[in-house]
Amino acid sequence: EAIVIRVKFNDTDASSPFIVDGSPSIEFRKSDIDEGAVSFQATEVIGTVDYELEISDGHHMETITLSVETVPQTLEVIKVIAVPIVQGDKSVVISQDHLLVNTDSNVEDVMFNVTRGPSHGTVQLHGQEDTLSTFTLEELTARAVAYHQDDISQSSDSLQFVVSNRFRQLAEMTLNVVVKPLVRFAEEPKFSYADEFIAVKDMMDVSELHSVAGSEVKVTVLQAPAHGSLVWRTTRQRREISSSIEGFSSVDLAEDRVVYVKHEHAPAGTYQDGFEARLTADGVQPANTMVSFTIDRSIPPSVITAAPTTEP
Repeated sequence: EAIVIRVKFNDTDASSPFIVDGSPSIEFRKSDIDEGAVSFQATEVIGTVDYELEISDGHHMETITLSVETVPQTLEVIKVIAVPIVQGDKSVVISQDHLLVNTDSNVEDVMFNVTRGPSHGTVQLHGQEDTLSTFTLEELTARAVAYHQDDISQSSDSLQFVVSNRFRQLAEMTLNVVVKPLVRFAEEPKFSYADEFIAVKDMMDVSELHSVAGSEVKVTVLQAPAHGSLVWRTTRQRREISSSIEGFSSVDLAEDRVVYVKHEHAPAGTYQDGFEARLTADGVQPANTMVSFTIDRSIPPSVITAAPTTEP
């Protein structure tokens, strides 16, 4: 006779943790065990649970107690390393090289919940545009998670996250993003109020991006300065300066052709100004950036405020 094993439950609504051929069952045969068809699905309750099993061969029956102890699954983050990205690159994969988790959970059960997203980019599934608020260890292992860079004027970024599985949640952690610069911006640039011409090349440097792209970098002015104008540097008198320019190139910057001049009705004291621009170059992601600076009355004038150049 076949040996039959039946699970006794006091709670008639309880689902059996014994899985036979993929489905919960309260009854199975010894032959099912021998064939590897029976598995046990742990509950989410940590501790020991006793199960009464009735074993019968058709003539005799015996009841035994099976004790099953459920212990917490291992879950720990053993490495968090900053994600490097080259300025102008569209995105970079976040992988186990940056986030390494030690766990005996199923990879699809380990969740990364983004509690604070990056300030200058987004977390996305590689090749998609939707912003992620959660992703799994399975997606991380498959190199499917990416940081998408939105603002190339920033040298760093970060995001915060918590890791969890069905049993526990770890403390909040921070993943940093470090940007290798190809475009450099002066840090809090200040210029003399007395200077009639202020060189834009002293505000930004795109020479490295020009070198990497192997072609000119185009800078398109999206929003002009509020209290001045960007114009070509010439030796003409201020009253003869042409209208504001709509864009310039890396060559124009290198040759110091582009300058900022104050409007006649600019604030009488120290003031802040700036312009928004879009940078484009072969092989890199187009990006918008804000170039800000201060015109300061306390700074003495430069020795030279204008130099002979040829207007392009």
